[in-house]
Amino acid sequence: MWKKKRIKITEEAGQIILIRCNNITISNQEISNTFFAIYLMFTNNSCIYQVNITNCRAGIILYKSNNNSIFHNNIDGSEEEAIGLQFSNNNSVIENNIFGNRIGIVLRSSYFNVINHNNIVGNSLQSLLLYLYKDKWPFYNCWNENYWGRPRILPKPIFGFRFPFIWFNFDWYPLTKPYEWWKK
Repeated sequence: MWKKKRIKITEEAGQIILIRCNNITISNQEISNTFFAIYLMFTNNSCIYQVNITNCRAGIILYKSNNNSIFHNNIDGSEEEAIGLQFSNNNSVIENNIFGNRIGIVLRSSYFNVINHNNIVGNSLQSLLLYLYKDKWPFYNCWNENYWGRPRILPKPIFGFRFPFIWFNFDWYPLTKPYEWWKK
């Protein structure tokens, strides 16, 4: 779609790519065996929820897309990242099951994002932060109350780079058991 507004994508689609869209709702999808399951480029104020993604190259990717919500999704078997935010700010990644992927969540030069109440389990790498040397300092993202595959008492460090330096964010209050959002 190109420059569309206020559309709901609720009928089955094999892959969803949105460029320069606004206020789009993507829901009730079963997507598998494709390159990008969902790719938003320059797309703002949109929602992605109740989507099951399996065995794709990458799950949900946002590129220069702001103020979007990603919630109540199941993503497994991605060859790359399950959820990737690239130069994307003020997004919410809440109450998702992210398991069995190469990388769970990747933030690339993205700020002021909220990553809460997700089950991030059994990925080769649970999360990763990548920032360019010219980027702002990458501590402007909020990771809270995610489950990381085992009970945690101390904060969970989230490893990354602000080239050429090693950098960390923290999930200050990691959960001790999986968050069962589907039972609410």
